[in-house]
Amino acid sequence: MSKKIRVIGFGNVLLHDDGVGIFVIEELQKFKFPNIEFINGGINGIDIISFIEGAKKVIIIDAVIGNGKIGNVYKVDLNKIYLFENSPMPLSLHEFKWNYMIPLAKTVLNENFPEKVIFYGIEINNNIQYKVGLSQELKKHFPKIIKLILKELIG
Repeated sequence: MSKKIRVIGFGNVLLHDDGVGIFVIEELQKFKFPNIEFINGGINGIDIISFIEGAKKVIIIDAVIGNGKIGNVYKVDLNKIYLFENSPMPLSLHEFKWNYMIPLAKTVLNENFPEKVIFYGIEINNNIQYKVGLSQELKKHFPKIIKLILKELIG
């Protein structure tokens, strides 16, 4: 059995642009790629260990809030750099994010940890509100975001 590529989108679709990772996954699922599995990671980052176990390559897609423009896409190879090593650990299971789980997954999964883990962060507006769907501003950038990730998948 060949190892698969897994693409995991995280976010909350009830919180407007925060759901961008899920919306990207839904769009990518329309393409029928052999040996690529698309996963709606929702908001429960603790599940990342089971999502990535045994995969050859993992692509994680999530919203980020930084100093950039809405729709900017940031690509980080998590095998080369680990941005979250100084992040405070959560106090309860409700606060676990996928980024806290990557170092733990590396230890727990050992040889079943993916050869490559890539993170795509999509800049969103920091005015997160209860609303389903993407903002008009982020919708303008959505085709570019899909194209970038498709390019990663096609190689």
